[in-house]
Amino acid sequence: MTRPFDPERYVRVLASDGRDRRGALVYAGASVVAHPDEPSVFAIDSPETRTEFAERGFAWTPERRARNYFPVPTRESLAPFELARVASANFFAALEINLRRAVGTEAPFATRRFLRKTKIAGVRRENDLSSELRELLWRAVGNPSDLEPSDEWRAPVEDASRAELFRLTGKSPALVLALFLAPVAVAPDEPPKLVPPSVAVVEAAKRVRDDFVARADFRKPPKLFVALGALDRPDFGGAPLDWKAALGPDAIVVASVWRRNRDSRDRFDWDVELDHAALVGSEATRAFVSRLRPESDYKLAQIVRETIEGRSDITLYLEFIARWVGASLDEVKRGVGVLVESGERELRSKDGKLAICERKRRAR
Repeated sequence: MTRPFDPERYVRVLASDGRDRRGALVYAGASVVAHPDEPSVFAIDSPETRTEFAERGFAWTPERRARNYFPVPTRESLAPFELARVASANFFAALEINLRRAVGTEAPFATRRFLRKTKIAGVRRENDLSSELRELLWRAVGNPSDLEPSDEWRAPVEDASRAELFRLTGKSPALVLALFLAPVAVAPDEPPKLVPPSVAVVEAAKRVRDDFVARADFRKPPKLFVALGALDRPDFGGAPLDWKAALGPDAIVVASVWRRNRDSRDRFDWDVELDHAALVGSEATRAFVSRLRPESDYKLAQIVRETIEGRSDITLYLEFIARWVGASLDEVKRGVGVLVESGERELRSKDGKLAICERKRRAR
C-alpha cells in the first residue's frame, strides 16, 4: 500500500554542499530527495529517484523504512488491535469449551446406518497454523514481504489473526478449522491498521487448510467444519462471493462477526451466519454446528437462567425459550444441559416436546 510521492514533503534544496547517500559530492542549491526526519541521507532529485524512493517506503535506510511503517504506537493506534485480541480470545475460549463438551454427543456426518448414533470419542488440538496464516495474510493485503514488525508492534500485529485445527475422533472423524481473521495493512508514515477480509484474505485462509491437508496426506480427506471469526464482514468488492464460496464447497462454514451492541457501546455480540448446508443437514450435524458459534454452553446457560427467572413454578417448552432469547433450539438445549447437570433444573418431555422445570426435591 504505497501512496503518491509528495514533493513538498520529500524534496528540498541543499543549503550547503554535502554528500549523497552513495558518498558523491552534491553542491549547495541542488534539489534532493530525503525523508524530513533523516535529512542527511539524500539523493539528487529526478523522476527515477522519486520512483525508487517511493518503492523503498519513502526512506533510504532500513532503520528509517522500518520506522515509517511502524511509528511509535499510541493508545489510539493500538485500540483496534486490543479489540481484535479480546475478540479472538473470546472466540477461541468459547469454541474450545464447546468442543470439549461435544465429546460423547452424536457425531456429525454419521449418515450410514451402521454409523448412526455413533459418538464423538474425543477432540484434540491437531495443529496451530497461526504463523502460516499470518504470513499468507500479510502478502494477501499487499504488504512488503521483506518487512518485519518493530518490537513495539510485533505482539499486536502477530496476535491479530489466529488459526488452529481440531480433530474429532471416533468412527466418523472430522476436522474443525478455527480461524480468526484480522488482516493488518501497513503504509509509510501511518500506523498499522486492521482491514476487512477481502477475497485474497479469505483465499489465503483456504490455502492454510489446503496446505495442511496436503502435508497430512490423508487417505481420504475428512469432513471439514470451518469456524470463522472476524471484526468485519468481508469486503469482496461487489463480487458475488461469500465465506463458503471462498473457503470451498466441501466445508461447512460458520462465520461470526464481533459487533458492538446497539443498546450498549461497552458490550459486543457475535453476529453469526450459518451455512445453509448445516441447516438442512442431519440433527446431529445441526447440533454440532451450533457449537461452532462463539458462545459457550455456560454463557447460553446464563442467558436461559436469566430468561426463566421468576418462572420457577411452571414448565417451559424449550422452543418457547428459544423464541424469547432469539436463539436456535440446539443452542437452548446446550444451555439447558448445563442447568440440568448442575442440578438447577430438570428436563422433561411434555406433549412430545422438550420442556424445562424446577428440579423437584425427593422426600427422604
